[in-house]
Amino acid sequence: MFSKAEEVIREFRGQEHVRGQRDCNLMVLKIFDEENYNKMLGTYSTIKGGVKASLRVYGVRSLREYLESEGFSLVPQGFERPLDVVVFKNQHNVYLNLGTSWFGVTDHEVFGLVSPKNYQREDYLVFRKGE
Repeated sequence: MFSKAEEVIREFRGQEHVRGQRDCNLMVLKIFDEENYNKMLGTYSTIKGGVKASLRVYGVRSLREYLESEGFSLVPQGFERPLDVVVFKNQHNVYLNLGTSWFGVTDHEVFGLVSPKNYQREDYLVFRKGE
């Protein structure tokens, strides 16, 4: 899993965020579920279109619902580790935990590292792929 994450991070790093082509949902799918990544790639260009596409492809409305339905478990605060998926409760932001940094879309709409210290723990959930 680490080698796949490294490959995706290298591919996405410094690249512009483009919904349906290179976005945080597709980043997570490419690491953990390449089959659904391929089904979703290029099928939407807006948030609303992404919701419709995910309903059609795997029957859920959000990446959070997808993670819950695919056996990812909720990680208690203080037990986070690299390759956990960070999902914000009231936003569309999704990040990959790399330990001291997260990888995802920055404020400049490009993929890169962000600091978890910039966010309140109660604003997001952390999921881990079943072991």
